[in-house]
Amino acid sequence: LREVLLKTAPSRRRARLRRLLRAMAVSERPHVLVESASYPFGEVGRERWARGIADSGALAREEASGNPGNSVDLAEFVDLFGEFADVKVLVLHRGLVSAAWSHKEWDEGLEDHARILALFSEYLTKVLGKLDPEMWRWVSYEKVCEAHRRGDFSALDPIAHFLGLDAPALSRSFKCFRPSRKDAAAEMTPSNLATT
Repeated sequence: LREVLLKTAPSRRRARLRRLLRAMAVSERPHVLVESASYPFGEVGRERWARGIADSGALAREEASGNPGNSVDLAEFVDLFGEFADVKVLVLHRGLVSAAWSHKEWDEGLEDHARILALFSEYLTKVLGKLDPEMWRWVSYEKVCEAHRRGDFSALDPIAHFLGLDAPALSRSFKCFRPSRKDAAAEMTPSNLATT
């Protein structure tokens, strides 16, 4: 699947995906496909968007690339898979301070990394804004962690219902989740926190 979505020219993706899904016999029995994509993805080619939101043309260039942020083109993904499935998009979003701090050494440092994350948050917001609101959910990673710390394992019931999953089974799985223990705001200097 990654070969189709990331390494095939956009003009050939639909035909290649059809061949792949036919070979998988997806129409013969129910399937669940989970595509996990980060925006941006990986450490290669990051100079393309190095100035982040400070570069007024970066978002348009990334959208035109066919693989924004070296990742899956979300709008295209929804379009391609909509031919075969009921597509649901679940965005697990981490706050800018925590997300930037987690890879502060990337992209020439914390401030530049935060600008890049802001650029791709803009990308996601733009794509999601064009989708049917019943098709997607935006989930705060921090709120998920807070629910786990409180022992509120039914907090993910709305996600289970949205995805058509068994809520008690997801609650049991959620008990095994290990939330991040990092506290970016406490670890940062006051000037780093103010800048981010």
